[in-house]
Amino acid sequence: MTDHGKKRRAMDETANEIIRLETIERLPRICTSRIDNELLKNASILANIQIMQPEQYFVGSVYEGFPHLATNDIDLMVCLQTFPIVLWESKNESGAFVIAEQVKNRPPTYLRLKVADKAYLPKDFRCMINEDGYLKTSDFIAKTYSHNSYFEKSYKNEMRHGPAINVGYNSNFVDIGTGLLDVVHCLKCQSWPDFTSEFLNRNRENNWPSQKLIDKVKGLECHVVPVGYPGSKLNTIEWRLSFSIAERELITEMYEQYAECMFTLKCIKKKYIKYEDSVKPTPFSSYVIKTACLWMCEKFPPTDSVMDLIRNVLDWIIDCYKQKHLPHYFIPQHNLIGHLPPKVCDDVGKKLAAIKGNLFAKVLSSVGSGDTCSCLSDLNLECDMLNISKGNGDDKCSILLEKLLIHPETIECMRSSLCFKFNLVKNLKMQKFATYNHTSFASLITEYVQKDPLVNCSVPKEIIMPIVDNIKEIVPKGYVEMFKTSLYRFLGDIYTHLLVCLRNSGGMYNEDLANTPLHYYNLGAKMDFSDNYGDNGIGGEVLLVKYHYIMGNYKGLKQMCDCILEKDGLGEKNCRLAFVLIVQEEKAFCTSPSLFSAWAADEILLYYVKCVISNKILYCHPIILVLYIKARVLLTEGDTENTLKVVKEMKKYMNERDSTYISTATPVFITIIESLTSLLCVMRIIYYYH
Repeated sequence: MTDHGKKRRAMDETANEIIRLETIERLPRICTSRIDNELLKNASILANIQIMQPEQYFVGSVYEGFPHLATNDIDLMVCLQTFPIVLWESKNESGAFVIAEQVKNRPPTYLRLKVADKAYLPKDFRCMINEDGYLKTSDFIAKTYSHNSYFEKSYKNEMRHGPAINVGYNSNFVDIGTGLLDVVHCLKCQSWPDFTSEFLNRNRENNWPSQKLIDKVKGLECHVVPVGYPGSKLNTIEWRLSFSIAERELITEMYEQYAECMFTLKCIKKKYIKYEDSVKPTPFSSYVIKTACLWMCEKFPPTDSVMDLIRNVLDWIIDCYKQKHLPHYFIPQHNLIGHLPPKVCDDVGKKLAAIKGNLFAKVLSSVGSGDTCSCLSDLNLECDMLNISKGNGDDKCSILLEKLLIHPETIECMRSSLCFKFNLVKNLKMQKFATYNHTSFASLITEYVQKDPLVNCSVPKEIIMPIVDNIKEIVPKGYVEMFKTSLYRFLGDIYTHLLVCLRNSGGMYNEDLANTPLHYYNLGAKMDFSDNYGDNGIGGEVLLVKYHYIMGNYKGLKQMCDCILEKDGLGEKNCRLAFVLIVQEEKAFCTSPSLFSAWAADEILLYYVKCVISNKILYCHPIILVLYIKARVLLTEGDTENTLKVVKEMKKYMNERDSTYISTATPVFITIIESLTSLLCVMRIIYYYH
């Protein structure tokens, strides 16, 4: 390899680190999202409510785990129970059915829906049928809009783009995204159509997806959405097949390098490949990127270099636009760009070629602007070091590219810095994600159980334990043990705070319920993370300390704290402890106090969080929590000297370079202990003089 080639390779490695850093949360975010869905489903079953009424499917980039850099809004598919089912052939039996018909001279993904028997449809649907018996898409969108509680304003035509309506949402119920929701009302198909058999049976050069994954995917729902073929004169009665649920599953199980590639291309497209709103549908969409990555994942094994992968995917897409043919992943006979004029295809190809020719700069200025990586925040410093005049971000990236080729030592410095940051950020992210919490849901469970604890005390475990038992089928590989342990601990938290609520309200509970938290904390005693890290059982011991502190059991608590603090395992290189969630303020739609405001044993902490912490959420490192609890116990004994030694120990952790012990909670704990110590000293002085 030439010297120039080595420098280019070093730049690629730097870009790889930037991409890895921004996608570090993808799989754990998918895990928590899936567990959330299972919680809601199990709760619905237990309450004897029809599951997901209406059926709602969060799809698209956000629920494929991608960070906000690659997303514009949240995609939600809604299918009401009153909607008719789509059949692929006419049935003799009666019911609320529509029959799918292929549209002549159209790809097989576009259909018309003929009503089987109007009498079986709800009244609202009868007015959506044209004189030939076909269901009208525009009437369907307008009519169904008024039936969804997410929407905040009246329907207007300009809110529609494609099959979706772009609306605001109630952020109390949806805790992700930009405040915009792309809602698509859809009809469920009775089964996948026969013409998807090519996808299910074709040979895969790369043996992906596996047969097990294909079997899982073909068992998922497919839908039709209300949008016609671009430019069609019959688009008011044309519908399109949607495989969004299957796509979400496949992307979850995709090789991670391809997911990183998809994320990067989405970021670049969002910043650099833009078309006027009047150009509909857009000549180059995120769906093209998704399709390309699915095809490439199937055809070629991943490489160590994400940048090389991006170039390969770009080459494939460029060639598709050159040939004016880009096959649909599930139905290859559908050409996704078949409606585009040759001139438009050429324009897209040129844009993509220009990006490929300056890929490092594009990655640096689009992906590198993320909150996790923030490479652009350091760009001015790099420019000053290399005497580059300041301009806009793109100019600086391009100039920096040339300068880095002259100064390879700077490339290595950037790469080393990013590698170090990756390990630090990964530790912090995993510490938080390993603490599963759905506090609003848990608060509602607590409220329900409190109504009759002797009868309803089994409700939390009946909702959560089926998820634990089936965890291998719910979360991606590598995260099974981590989230299994996390759910045990979540159950322990629910029962602990339930006991506190019952005790504070004078409620009745039996001995079995009193011992339940310790049972689940013991089941979740040891945490194994997705890499070679573990907590050596220390995390479980910390939870027992927390339990006894919350319950006011101070006898022997100081010794329990000392036993943890003296453990040798704390210093091991591969030891990682999951954060502990201390407080989260109640949501507006919960009538009961927040689950974690049951920290009634520590009113000072709760009050401080309410007054000082902006988002009313407090995570802490387990060892810092143990030190805090030890200090509080010492204060009850009047031992100010040893209390101040504990504070000194907490400050030592804060002063450690790049310490994972630092969080918002640490200075809060220190402030509380120092204040209480000072107050105790003042009270002693007053007592002495009196």
